[in-house]
Amino acid sequence: RTHKWGVGMDKQGHERASLEDADAEAYENAPPALIQATDSVLQERLRSLVALFEKEWSCKPTFACRAPGRVNVIGEHIDYSGYSVLPMALHADVLIVGASSEDDFVTVINSDPERYGAQKMGEGGSWSEVWTQRGAWHTYIASGLWGAEEELRERAEGASAGLGEHGARQGTLRRGLRLAVDGTVPPAAGLSSSSALVCASAIAAFCGWGQGVPSRKRVAEVCARSERYVGTQGGGMDQAASMLSREGQALLVSFAPSLSASPVPLPPSLAFVVANSLAAAHKAHTLSPFNVRVAECRLASLLLLRHLSLAPPPPPGHPTLSFVEVTSGKSKHDLLSLLPDALPPSP
Repeated sequence: RTHKWGVGMDKQGHERASLEDADAEAYENAPPALIQATDSVLQERLRSLVALFEKEWSCKPTFACRAPGRVNVIGEHIDYSGYSVLPMALHADVLIVGASSEDDFVTVINSDPERYGAQKMGEGGSWSEVWTQRGAWHTYIASGLWGAEEELRERAEGASAGLGEHGARQGTLRRGLRLAVDGTVPPAAGLSSSSALVCASAIAAFCGWGQGVPSRKRVAEVCARSERYVGTQGGGMDQAASMLSREGQALLVSFAPSLSASPVPLPPSLAFVVANSLAAAHKAHTLSPFNVRVAECRLASLLLLRHLSLAPPPPPGHPTLSFVEVTSGKSKHDLLSLLPDALPPSP
């Protein structure tokens, strides 16, 4: 969701027709709604973040963005294999207030400066140092910004103008930005603090550059791709949950043949207890168990495709177990029975 005040930062905000009763397709194809911050806690956080921005830059921010974290209810570690999942968004979120600047770099500050120090990125068009700091908090902001830049280039020049999953991501963004960030999603706790930060940063870029925010669905797709720039090889559930969830509902997210999401109403009396085990999961690390599992699933998919004499999906797509199942017409049980023959002999 995006909060955006009018001229002079009118605290009454803009009113927007409610999308809560719209059907799923209309909802996901609409941009993140411009809403009033009616929650008192959220209002106070926004006021504090605006004050931090004004203290740092002696001017007012021109936009504010919000992207929530998520918890997954059904479907652990299967989204990157192309299978459906059932997450829901949390109240815990990432807030960003910001404004464009006349220079060519991005400056970010955080409400918790002891933990997340201020950063200046892309000065003179150089982003190499940013991408070498894998897992650092500002690299997630950078991936969201470059996802937005990539989307705008493709929008203007066609798909061939995209940076690609392994593009250089170098050069000057279309305009500099000043961003102040606050977050309440526990980091590395399996609640998608990283995806919330990427999504909020991408929306901030669209707002700051005055280009118009794409649909919820498109923001989710853009950020699912761009979050891989920091090393996390996710499947898109986290970004979809952050952008497409609705209050009081879970979300059935499917990825074949393309991203789609259907709200699943929850009984008002139902409560979920989300407990933090305090075991940190740093998914962006190259050899993290998460990325290793993604690589294992892709390798299994390739072995099965080769055994069945089937072609993998064309680039930039990745082979997934769901793709193998659909393409071969075989059930999961049948594919499992093929594995002994599909696997190469032990050395």
